[in-house]
Amino acid sequence: MTLGKRIRARRLVLGLTQADVVRGLAAVENTPLTKAALSKYEIGKSEPRATVLLSLARILQCKPEYFLPKPEFRVEWIAFRRKAGLGKTEQERILETAREHVNANICFQELLGDTTTPVKREARVITSLEAAETVAQDIRTEWGIGFWPIESITSALEADGVTIIPVAGRPGFDGLSGFADATFPFVVCNQNAPIDRYRMNLAHELGHLVIEPTRDEKLDEALAFRFAGALLAPAEMVFKTVGQKRSQVDIRELLMLKEEYGISIQALIRRLLDLEIISQSQYREMHIRVRRSGFHVKEPGICPHPETPRDVKRMALRLVSEGIMTENELIAQFPFLQGDVGSSGAESLWQWRDLEKSTPDTRSRTLKAAAEAAQVHYHDGGDLAGFDADDELWEY
Repeated sequence: MTLGKRIRARRLVLGLTQADVVRGLAAVENTPLTKAALSKYEIGKSEPRATVLLSLARILQCKPEYFLPKPEFRVEWIAFRRKAGLGKTEQERILETAREHVNANICFQELLGDTTTPVKREARVITSLEAAETVAQDIRTEWGIGFWPIESITSALEADGVTIIPVAGRPGFDGLSGFADATFPFVVCNQNAPIDRYRMNLAHELGHLVIEPTRDEKLDEALAFRFAGALLAPAEMVFKTVGQKRSQVDIRELLMLKEEYGISIQALIRRLLDLEIISQSQYREMHIRVRRSGFHVKEPGICPHPETPRDVKRMALRLVSEGIMTENELIAQFPFLQGDVGSSGAESLWQWRDLEKSTPDTRSRTLKAAAEAAQVHYHDGGDLAGFDADDELWEY
């Protein structure tokens, strides 16, 4: 990716317009720049001077090294579910955020020498909703979970080689999925969604990864939704707990299933219709009751299912631990990791590794400053004043 593309990508990830960047440069960095000049940087018609690049890095909350050209990989987007109100700029922000996370995953695997790529499933060619049930059950069988609740879809997907990317999106965005370099699968979901909906979105996007797209977008969505419902709430479990046929279903029954299986009440009502446990008229009646109760806005009950991606953070910490990269190097290339691997406390392992690689003069100044800062703990009144180590305690 070129310098201009990386400037634009970083701006989009932060949700900033060109005008926002220009105003920030003028107000914070005292660096005058026109929108036209910034636009030329982004499309590659000109390049910023070093001083301007430094100011841009601070405004865009990254290190200057972030703008160095990086190898590009091809991304194949399978599905981008959105509502009409989601603008082009917001779409681009989500896509660039996804690209940044996928890039980190691929880069980390290469640095760690993990040459094993995930086995790409052959997408199933289906056109019936009943077949989507079968695909979901096959996945559950592969995962070895039978009809038990899926505690964490995120963990299951990561174990399957899928990169999970939570993105802070607006209500108009649910999720998207795809492959990087035709090999590495990834799923992006709106982390602002309630956890039960978030889990449904994860399952839905997995459906897009394992079911071959048809030429009918509405059918694709219906197949993915049916797959997701079957993955979270398998038919056998629903029949066993609710029954084969019902004239009435108490919302409290569904609430119990929601808390156990991590699927929303509204999705469960649809699941009952799909499995023909309730009729179309009962389905409409239950939805009316849900809306009258305000459950369509905020459902009752808790969904105690952890859905926190860990693979990228785990690899980042391993890179630091093994001395392959320092914390500063990681954050320079991947600013989104700041909150995951950022130092907390004076004695940071990463800071010491950075110190080891510094020049003798820098190391001497840093150690002297650390010693002076530590003196306060040993002076009279300090929290370590009067501390005596009993030699006998150390004798065995």
